[in-house]
Amino acid sequence: MGEFIYMSATELARLIRSGKATSTEIVKDHLDRINKLNPTLNAVVIILADEALKTAAACDREAGQGSFRGPLHGVPMTVKEQFWVKGMNRFQRDLNKGFRLSMINYSETMGIRAGIIAEWEKYFENIDLLICPVSFGHAFKRCKPGTPIACDGKDIVYINYTWPYTACFNASGHPGMNIPLGINDAGLPLGVQVVGPYWSEPGLIHFAGLVSDFTEGFVRPVVGKGKR
Repeated sequence: MGEFIYMSATELARLIRSGKATSTEIVKDHLDRINKLNPTLNAVVIILADEALKTAAACDREAGQGSFRGPLHGVPMTVKEQFWVKGMNRFQRDLNKGFRLSMINYSETMGIRAGIIAEWEKYFENIDLLICPVSFGHAFKRCKPGTPIACDGKDIVYINYTWPYTACFNASGHPGMNIPLGINDAGLPLGVQVVGPYWSEPGLIHFAGLVSDFTEGFVRPVVGKGKR
């Protein structure tokens, strides 16, 4: 168990295409890991185990016939719980609670967003990419909401610890990616985010590939007493 959980998506895809591993094996490995750690971490809100295994089995049958849906055929993934997912009616009801505003409210909000986008696009007229932190400090240990986060001798509220660097791009929809830079002395990951103008995804990916030659890449975090 655990053979596949730290492999990249492209590594898993190559194993599936070459027949060295099946999607079902990979999905089961990830589900085992989720079942082991999720009661403590609560990282996955809704676990679609049966659906994932059913889809994995279908992908395996297709792979056996030489048919592939795309580059990441059979590779498992999760989606953030802000998207509508087919068949997840409870999820849709929760999301719909946030869409009960009038068209006037909606138009006003979209007008504000358009202004934010325009300001960033003007900034990117002379800048190819923006490299900035993801938060004021390193990743913090899981804690109860509202718990102050220590940083440089000060306590910072969570929303102020991360949002100044992320919420502005969440609002504008500008493409960005996180680049891991290693682990600090406390065993917590460090990284930066790179943001570009609209439609700059190919440039971002190219830049990340260039930077990867100078960084450690993903480093498995230490869990507990020296266990990874």
